[in-house]
Amino acid sequence: MQAPNNGQSIGDYRFDAALAESNLCQTWKAFQLSVQRYVGVDYLKPELLADANARPYFIAIVRAQAKVDHPLVSSIIEVVEHDDHHFYAYEWLTDETLQDFIDRSEPLTPKQVIHIVRQIASVAMYLKKHQIASEPLQPWHIHLDSRCHCRLRNLATVGEVEPEQTTADKQSLAKALISLLGENQPGSTRTASLLGFMIDRVDNPLSWQKIDDLAREVESYLSKSQSHEMRHHQTNALAKWAPIAGLAAILAGGTIWAISNRPDEQKPSKAREFTTMIHVPTGAYPLRDGGKMRLQEFWVSAHEVTISEYAKFLATIDMLEEGMNNPYAHDDQPAEKTSHLPDHWDEMYAAAKSGGEWDGRIMSLNSPVTYVDWWDAYAYADWARQRLPSQEEWMTAASLKAFDPNTLAASDWGEVDHSSTDKTPAGLYGLAGNVREWTRKSAINPSNPLASKQFLSCGGSFLKPQRGALTRTWHTDRNTRQADLGFRTVADTPPTK
Repeated sequence: MQAPNNGQSIGDYRFDAALAESNLCQTWKAFQLSVQRYVGVDYLKPELLADANARPYFIAIVRAQAKVDHPLVSSIIEVVEHDDHHFYAYEWLTDETLQDFIDRSEPLTPKQVIHIVRQIASVAMYLKKHQIASEPLQPWHIHLDSRCHCRLRNLATVGEVEPEQTTADKQSLAKALISLLGENQPGSTRTASLLGFMIDRVDNPLSWQKIDDLAREVESYLSKSQSHEMRHHQTNALAKWAPIAGLAAILAGGTIWAISNRPDEQKPSKAREFTTMIHVPTGAYPLRDGGKMRLQEFWVSAHEVTISEYAKFLATIDMLEEGMNNPYAHDDQPAEKTSHLPDHWDEMYAAAKSGGEWDGRIMSLNSPVTYVDWWDAYAYADWARQRLPSQEEWMTAASLKAFDPNTLAASDWGEVDHSSTDKTPAGLYGLAGNVREWTRKSAINPSNPLASKQFLSCGGSFLKPQRGALTRTWHTDRNTRQADLGFRTVADTPPTK
């Protein structure tokens, strides 16, 4: 049995070009005929088909990669097993790689570098959480689009997670990026300091979580610095910050670089902090439509996101330089969507600050934000270092402590913790009333099983109090915005205290 020839078709795939070869397999650029798209293919070498060790090892790698479910990692499309050939197809990443930038010596701005660090950290933290081992990270595994949004080659493999390799990945990434970092730009010194810590701290390396935290602080500083340049009346004192000393203070639990609100969006005294998150342990939980699903532990916000909290998010977005890409937007967000302002935001926010009436409701800064679409909710969650819950997580949280959510009395419109009857024993408010809440994933509507998946919201609302906490609403469009539609967030790690 021979390896494929250029242009040869096997099943649904035409093998167009051999790209690389390892001891185990050949990597091809192929064309999937049924859907008319390019894919990557890893093809087990024909001479290894009968090998008692190589073939099972190859399949084990495929299974490991198939377990990865992260939006920044290429996904497995199909596995083909046949007596004459074994191969698997995966998403083709068409953008340039970080290695291409290195080969051209093309500089990156501090903001681009920090954005890349944050995205790689997100993937690394996901792999650590799920105990997924991976091949060493190299610059050619990191694909970048014109906005420096990353997609990574799926590097999952068989074996245990090796701390030494994790440290080596941090060093490899930092060395690649520091070679491209533009000099004499706002944030260059701070960014270089962070990359230097990633390279030098071998005996006591920074965790990916700490790297992400520090990168976000640098990102916040950059946004604020750019905003100051655009507003000549604001101080430029932050430009005099001593980078290494400041970064060392953060590592010691000291200084935090914070974004302040715009002068016209000072936080009113009536706004309150809502930081309570409810722990949901790892376990197998009943599903709404029957059966069970095993969920990893997570923490869900006890309250819906408030107008005041959302205003802080908008203040951060507002500080981005005009024409700069939003670092929190979902990769698939439509190009025509250029703002995360909810519908009627100015009127809603003004009424909330004054405690006045709007849209037939008494408003407060502690009322849930509404008129947000799915893209808005996703971006806010990313900014908050959290995410939207899946419907399974939402329903599980509602039923904690063997509670029947159908017994909740729907709350009318009000502040996110105003109702004592719309509160679960675990401490979750507003499931049956106030507002419905966006969830993270699309799903099949069991009442219309032949239709395609749609995104959905969970819970009842003040407009439809009779429907109850276990209500699900399917939406034909993620751009949907409604008067009784908001969201809450979840986290995969315990909230910091």
